[in-house]
Amino acid sequence: MNFRSQSTTAKVLHDKRSSEGNGSGQVGGENSNEHFSDKQHPYANEDARKNDEYTAREDAQWTSLFSQEKLPDDFTERFMAELEGVDMDSVPEVPVEQADNDKQDPEAPTTLEDPGSSPERKVPKKRKSRKPLWITAAVIVFLAGGILLSTHPTIAEHVRSLFSKDSMADKGMSEARDAGFLTSTNVFATDEASGYTVKVEELIADSTRLVVGLTVSDKHGNSVAGQLTQGQGNQFRIRDSQGEVAYTSSIGGNSSLDQIEFRFGRPAVGQSLSLEIDARELLISPGEALSDSKRQKVGGLWTLNVDIDLTKAADVSIITRLNESYETPAGVKINMLGATRTPSGGALEFETSLTPEAQKRGTEGIQSKHEVLYRIERTDGEELPWNYGSYDFASPVFDRWTGINRWFYRFSNFSYTTEPLRFVLEGYMIREKSDASVSFDPSSLSAQNPAVFKDSGDEFELTGMTVGPDPNREGSGAADIPSAGIITFGGSYSNPGFPTDDWIALDDAGNEYRVQFRGALTIGDPKLEGSQTFIVEGLETMPSKLTLKRTEVQHLYRDGEWSFEIPQTGTPGVVPE
Repeated sequence: MNFRSQSTTAKVLHDKRSSEGNGSGQVGGENSNEHFSDKQHPYANEDARKNDEYTAREDAQWTSLFSQEKLPDDFTERFMAELEGVDMDSVPEVPVEQADNDKQDPEAPTTLEDPGSSPERKVPKKRKSRKPLWITAAVIVFLAGGILLSTHPTIAEHVRSLFSKDSMADKGMSEARDAGFLTSTNVFATDEASGYTVKVEELIADSTRLVVGLTVSDKHGNSVAGQLTQGQGNQFRIRDSQGEVAYTSSIGGNSSLDQIEFRFGRPAVGQSLSLEIDARELLISPGEALSDSKRQKVGGLWTLNVDIDLTKAADVSIITRLNESYETPAGVKINMLGATRTPSGGALEFETSLTPEAQKRGTEGIQSKHEVLYRIERTDGEELPWNYGSYDFASPVFDRWTGINRWFYRFSNFSYTTEPLRFVLEGYMIREKSDASVSFDPSSLSAQNPAVFKDSGDEFELTGMTVGPDPNREGSGAADIPSAGIITFGGSYSNPGFPTDDWIALDDAGNEYRVQFRGALTIGDPKLEGSQTFIVEGLETMPSKLTLKRTEVQHLYRDGEWSFEIPQTGTPGVVPE
């Protein structure tokens, strides 16, 4: 039965830990405005006063829990789970007028069974008339409202979700939920010593990523703001039919649910995934916010194993071969392999390698690091918008026998099967050797008399130099902070990776020093302003001459002109036919 197919004024359980999206969120019954709000009936003196006070308190509690926002597609099932144990036949079916006139008893006995206590679900008996059933169910909930809110975890707490108002759900996650791929679980683990329980409430999974929502409760069963962390003895393993799946991960969540997203380093294959969690530490916040600065570490042992069925996700995934290739002017070969559309987004796969000429310029020959920069456009030329976590900077898998790098990029918005999309090359980077340098007298540097460094499109004006405590070591608590040369500069850059390039300095005696960048730059803005500095580590006295030299550069090229339309056809599954 779909709650959203009927009009009512019984509002959806909401609060900030369980809200979701936009739109209407009304549930069961017909003409409920008449049943619960518009129609008023007089009560006799004291009874009326007491009832009004009780009703006001009750309304305030429910108002804080309810909203008019859009219901999750699985809300009906989950809401009915919360009514397990409520005997629908124990309350007689009465006409609407009689239900309105009957005096409400705030002490009416009602029990709610913890949905985490059993995977089985009790289903109320079928009724001939839908209308009396939902009126009765609503009356039961309203009568027991005061008891539920004070003696048992609220329904809103049990409907804690990856899609609460303050969640970090992206477009792909929302699409997967709407398509029915949001899964609730009954997997939990309790540490006997601390009494804390960690439960996997929800998850979304397909061949490109896995998103899980975890909750923490104390020994009394009350929800608390808690989360697992990467590291600290906490281990996470994901396996498919081919073995362990490498991943990158991020931790987020909302005020009552810890969200961990695992972005796969390769496509998962087979009919299932398994997630193994071996946790030794929790972070518990005294308030309701996971990010509370007063959070405390709690040691223990929580071992959870979640088996995930990928059959349905694979059936609706579309895999498309891409027969496109290109060689850039500076020597990067690109060979497209394919695109995948999954319930939560999709992925793009391709291979790259270097020509012999590019290998000679590279810092490590055939295995020199390189990367392709691109965008995905709609037919109107606008870039396909991304959501949080949708565009992941992938790490390639390098094949030493062929010199080929295999790339697997994940997206949370990759709708090429429903709208025409185009791949557009924007640039590419190659880690190359460099011998560019500039020599100068440090004492003569000024804004009016700068030393100018030029290389690979970067142009820096060195405007001053001092010798003093190393600013990268200040604040470390060390008793003896080493000395360093501090070169101030400005200018413009073409290669955004220059802060991680390899720099050295040579003094007039031939001594070599390591150089590090310290400052800030804005990607997309080539100007360097503010306190940009090069730190010459270990320099103790001002030399009469200093040479600043770059030995490796992450060279960005923008001379490629290549694009192609991604086909809207494909075959279902995760392995191409």
